[in-house]
Amino acid sequence: MAAKRLSSAQLIRKLCHELGHEEGAAPCVKRIVQEHWLEKVEHLRRVPKSRFERWGIPLKLADELEDLFTEVDADDQLHNMQAYVNYTVRPTLQQFAGSANPFANLKEDAEKRRNPKNWAAKKIQRNFRRRKEEEKRMETERLEQALLVMVDSKEVSVMSDDKSQELREKRALEKIRRAVRRWKARKKTSGLSIRASFTSIHVEDLTDYYNMCPAGAGSAVVAVEARQCMGALKDCEVTTLLKRFAKKMQREWEDIMPYAHRIVTFNWIEKMQDLDLIEDRHWDEWDFPELLVVLIKAEVEANGRPGMKAAACSCFTGTASCCIGDCVGACCDAISGWWSYSDEKEKQKAREDERRRFEKEEEEEPLPPPAPAKLKARPQFQGKR
Repeated sequence: MAAKRLSSAQLIRKLCHELGHEEGAAPCVKRIVQEHWLEKVEHLRRVPKSRFERWGIPLKLADELEDLFTEVDADDQLHNMQAYVNYTVRPTLQQFAGSANPFANLKEDAEKRRNPKNWAAKKIQRNFRRRKEEEKRMETERLEQALLVMVDSKEVSVMSDDKSQELREKRALEKIRRAVRRWKARKKTSGLSIRASFTSIHVEDLTDYYNMCPAGAGSAVVAVEARQCMGALKDCEVTTLLKRFAKKMQREWEDIMPYAHRIVTFNWIEKMQDLDLIEDRHWDEWDFPELLVVLIKAEVEANGRPGMKAAACSCFTGTASCCIGDCVGACCDAISGWWSYSDEKEKQKAREDERRRFEKEEEEEPLPPPAPAKLKARPQFQGKR
């Protein structure tokens, strides 16, 4: 519900901050708000996810927007249901039952007949609390009236519009001065000017990055993410996975890096579970090598562990069949489920051993340090425009 009170620009900046990519908020706001005039969240929530991707919004950010709007719609439906119950159903039932609650009256009459002393004590307590609350309310009203009499209208000062405007301008200028002082202090301590940090990526390097992500999801943040990463790929779960696949396919890391930048740097997909966001149409648009796509899909399926679920379901159905009376079928289901479980367990163990072996080799033979701002020339990344 809090998302409704934000503008589109504020919502995008908030989500980019939560995703850890604050530098990508400016191009996304420019593309969505300035170019397409979507200034309100109510207008933004009507845009489909595929259109966000076509505008160049990172795939992770588009998925976060879709999930947020789904939650907002669910909250709206729940709120409408509660409002219908409170303002339609409940008044109707009260009108049908009368002004007094018949069940409460019956309960009170029964208690009065069974134990009149307890009933009388509870009634006295209710009256006492009601009288105390009334005295407290009257005391508050008397205090308010006394304050109104004591305070003179001449003692209340109201500034004119000119003085109020002058005071606001003075406060704004003071805030700007403090911000400039902090900026100069950060600039002096870092030893790197803003212009130097933005021009450290050369024109040919930016062209190389634009060739990696010419169109589609993530293309709107290419420039800012290229300046942010400074030629190095972010160390995350997906990067480690792609490095392991490069060694498994016996390929140079320089051959895999353009595709890794397309996933990690430009679409902010950094966790293993986020690989589910990539669909077949994305692989086709990005022109990924099919072997790399097959390995990534196998890893995504392995993380879901469908074999474990199927084995557990088979064992459960076998046990249920035994209870019904089909002992032969129950034994067959139980045996097949156990085989499936053992096979899937062996596969998971093999994947874990491969991952540990790769981590051990990485510790023994560490990769060279990240590339400097001046990148090596790479072949043009062929993607659909």
